[in-house]
Amino acid sequence: MANYTKTNPVGLDLVVDKVQKKLYDKLTTLWNVKLDGYPRCYEIKRDKKTTLEHYKGKGEYESLIHTDKNKFFFTCKKDVTQNSFTTYNAEIEVYFIVNVKDCKPSIQHRADEEVRMDVINILSTIGYVEVTKKITTDITSVFSGYDFKLVNDLHPNHCFKVTFQVSDFKLK
Repeated sequence: MANYTKTNPVGLDLVVDKVQKKLYDKLTTLWNVKLDGYPRCYEIKRDKKTTLEHYKGKGEYESLIHTDKNKFFFTCKKDVTQNSFTTYNAEIEVYFIVNVKDCKPSIQHRADEEVRMDVINILSTIGYVEVTKKITTDITSVFSGYDFKLVNDLHPNHCFKVTFQVSDFKLK
């Protein structure tokens, strides 16, 4: 698996890149699983369906709302707001689709809370990230507005989203 990062990210993408790299490095070590990390992804509407997709390059996109592998990806669906003359704030969402049994093989019960706490603990070590915004666990709320299957959140699979605020980043 891989950590798909943007080349020479700037502005909000630079902030996402830093968070993405930290999550990927820490979680692949902690969980000892194959994990795909994706940068800021895009809401795509086609054939009367709305999905979240990663831009691969050369006009190609990859749909991400399915449980074929452990992964995480980011979106920024709200406006970036100016905080001062040179700095900005934004709300970012990071989505996780993981197999909790792979991530926590020694735990006999559904280890969804343990997996979420690992993510929150890592995010809380990043100084410019305010993690306390929201943790969404109900799949109909996680993927609200998107086409998905409810079976994506049946054991051992788990989908969740963490919404956090980043403050005082520069666009250049």
